[in-house]
Amino acid sequence: MLTVTLLDAHLARCSSIRHLLQIHAQFVASGLLADAFAASRLLLFTATTRLLPLPFHHSLRLLCLVHRPNAFSCNTVLKAARDHGLPHLCLPLYGSMPAAPDDYTHPILAAACATRGAIHEGHQVHCHAVRHGFGRNLYLTNSLMSMYSACGCLGDARRVFDAGPMWDAVSWNTILAAYVQAGDVHQAVGVFAQMPEWSAAAVSSMVALFGRRGMVDEARRVFDRAEHKDVFTWTAMISCFQRNGMFAQALGLFSDMRGEGWPVDEAVMVSVVAACARLEVTQSGEMCHGLAVRAGLGSRLNVQNALLHIHAGLVEEGQHFFKLMQCKYHIVPNIRHYGCMVDLLGRAGYVREAEDLIESMPMPPDVPAWGALLGSCWKHGDNEVGERVGRKLVSLDPRHDGFHTMLSNIYALEGMWQCVKDLRGSMKQRHVPKVPATTSRPQDELHLTDGDSYNYNCQPIPPAALKTIVERLGVSRGDAVEDDIDSGRITGLVFVSEREHNLETLHVALRFADDGEVQVFSLAEVYDADGLFSGACMEDSGCIAGGYEVDGRTVDHYLVYVSTKEAVQERRSPWNVAYKTNLRTGETERLTPPGTFDISPSVSPSGKKVAVASFQGKKWDGEINNLKTNIYVMSLENPSQDHKRVIENGGWPSWGSEDVIFFHRKDDGENNWGVFRYTLSTGDTVRVTPAAFDAVTPAAINETRVAVATIRQKSEFSDVRVEAQYRHIEVCDMSSPEQPLQITRNTRPKADHFNPFVMDGGKFIGYHRCKSELLQHGDDLPIHFHKLQSPHEDVGVFSVSGVFPPFSKDGSRLAFVDNEFKSVWLAGSQGLRVVFKTDGPDSVFSPLWNSKKDILGDRKSRQLTFGGFNNAFPSTNPDGFK
Repeated sequence: MLTVTLLDAHLARCSSIRHLLQIHAQFVASGLLADAFAASRLLLFTATTRLLPLPFHHSLRLLCLVHRPNAFSCNTVLKAARDHGLPHLCLPLYGSMPAAPDDYTHPILAAACATRGAIHEGHQVHCHAVRHGFGRNLYLTNSLMSMYSACGCLGDARRVFDAGPMWDAVSWNTILAAYVQAGDVHQAVGVFAQMPEWSAAAVSSMVALFGRRGMVDEARRVFDRAEHKDVFTWTAMISCFQRNGMFAQALGLFSDMRGEGWPVDEAVMVSVVAACARLEVTQSGEMCHGLAVRAGLGSRLNVQNALLHIHAGLVEEGQHFFKLMQCKYHIVPNIRHYGCMVDLLGRAGYVREAEDLIESMPMPPDVPAWGALLGSCWKHGDNEVGERVGRKLVSLDPRHDGFHTMLSNIYALEGMWQCVKDLRGSMKQRHVPKVPATTSRPQDELHLTDGDSYNYNCQPIPPAALKTIVERLGVSRGDAVEDDIDSGRITGLVFVSEREHNLETLHVALRFADDGEVQVFSLAEVYDADGLFSGACMEDSGCIAGGYEVDGRTVDHYLVYVSTKEAVQERRSPWNVAYKTNLRTGETERLTPPGTFDISPSVSPSGKKVAVASFQGKKWDGEINNLKTNIYVMSLENPSQDHKRVIENGGWPSWGSEDVIFFHRKDDGENNWGVFRYTLSTGDTVRVTPAAFDAVTPAAINETRVAVATIRQKSEFSDVRVEAQYRHIEVCDMSSPEQPLQITRNTRPKADHFNPFVMDGGKFIGYHRCKSELLQHGDDLPIHFHKLQSPHEDVGVFSVSGVFPPFSKDGSRLAFVDNEFKSVWLAGSQGLRVVFKTDGPDSVFSPLWNSKKDILGDRKSRQLTFGGFNNAFPSTNPDGFK
């Protein structure tokens, strides 16, 4: 019999959805739904756990089952709605609460209104709180002040403060913060003067406010009189000096801060390094850089940006020497001197100044000078100057393909497609090699596979490796295999396809450029002499290794991939293993060490090393959205001896060079995914993509550029998705991380794109795109969890409460599982009815229509899988017999 004590013990050990559902079932069977305290314990767990994909929805359903829920349980559900991005539901839930509110109910509602900026609803919450007798509750008044402040209603916030019979430190800090954020110096000074004690937070707020207003003396007086200081107080004062041009004072105070033993944080380093740059104190700037690295802040983007500002000081120093050589030493600068100054200005971002310097040169500017400026324009995103410079370079050196490429890219970024077309025509007339723009139009897309089944996770096959595959297949048209490949008439990809038995297996696509024909072969067709690529196994993430020289011999090329060739040895554990298959002999060896499991292999540019995302013996609960893996690097030839962990908590590695690996990681603090760069030689990790949106699955172009899949705006089930909510491919450049280059939004803005890959050294970016065969005009259809429109003309809209809804093949019937996971329902022309039900502790998931017979089943329940393992997500073969 489950008791409250046992319930707490079970919840403390709960680590999976299945375990939670078992606890839930025992909870119901034990009659604890009638125990308000016990129900509140389970509700608190479901509302805050990360095990559930939708904690709020689960908690709300559980609350509806509790016989007499208390205020704590109701507050728990309100907080779940507020904290899981659904603050707009808090007031409707409050209106239907089965329990009377307590001291904590209205502060939760006030915080939800603050999140939304909903001042009208905030006033309603205030009135309800007073009506229920909580008007003088200190916790409530502090929450109301924060709410009114967040909504910009400072008068209301002050009235709440003035009406309070008593205040605590939170009250004073809240009303002070309201005036500081609004920039109201007069009111802030008045509140600060009345405070019974100046906390470190209050002092920091006032110093920051005075600094923004240029009131440095007032800020210094407050700082000097403060009895309580923390690192934020010191940072605020240093930032005040730096903001107002008092750079020497900023460095002096920083020295005092270090002398008193205060820790160095990211914010203070930004202010100090900026002061160094403006003072041209390069030595101090280098000192700060070393200090930032020792403090673990060297990889922070804003610290790096501040350090880069030192170059501005170097530019001024360079200009000083440029004038000095003429005025003092009477040296007439030649074109190389001017070229160096153009390069210095351009690298620091002074593109317009660099252009002016070129135009003022006493001699005609040469190609290197213009070329340096064009590179700076591309790096810093100044397309206006870049277009002018690009046209001059194309006229100066009409055979240089690189200048044509940059100008073509600039035209493409500006949407000047006719200019792109004209430039390519000019290149063709002059026999300049054709290089495509890095952004695309729909007509620029090239279909790389045959369109049969689902195809994804592609990687190009290098020419030398492709020759081996083509020779083994014997599909080259004629005997000139090497000429076909070297000329680009045959190109190849390795990719995943589900065309055989609905399993994810690796295939090779050969594309013949002469007529655009694509031929696809499975690995079993190429290398299955020993039966290694047949049977019920899955393969993924194919890439090519080898091809390098060792002691005068050339190492064979290998296909590196992950597979489930080996049988599962333990429940609840992954079983993906990395392998290498010799493309010449077909010999296959395991790369993953015994006892470990790997995914997402990536081969270094030399072909010698393989990076993998490794589970390292960790259990796996079926979670795929937030896999916890570490990245290891191993050698191709000696993986067991040369096997090293290089990145903690990272996945999907991609090599930018032999020394750089890009990877993705979830930032729990920002609650989003980002792409990072790790340098093997130094151990430095730098975030590449902006924190403002999600970015995953990097495909490195070089050490500083990487293609990623992004979602710029999260969507909810009820949203009609806009372009920013679709998954798109972008190219991020570390020289301008806030301005990624859009790729797929120019080709298909309302479609999802995945897993980019790099072709031809970065001239082309590949990807796969999701297509819907039924929703031909479905880009703007609202996505509802509880509503589906059948394509069958005899069936209308069903409004049902359930999950896992599949349509029959002919579209006339809809199956779904009820919200208790106990029954399978069928909706059709005959109405709604239950076709399967379980009364025991088991749950029902994922109903499946037989592909051949187009039926759910014959009402008989038979177990199909055995062995004590967890099995899910079934599918049938096309004949419907397996």
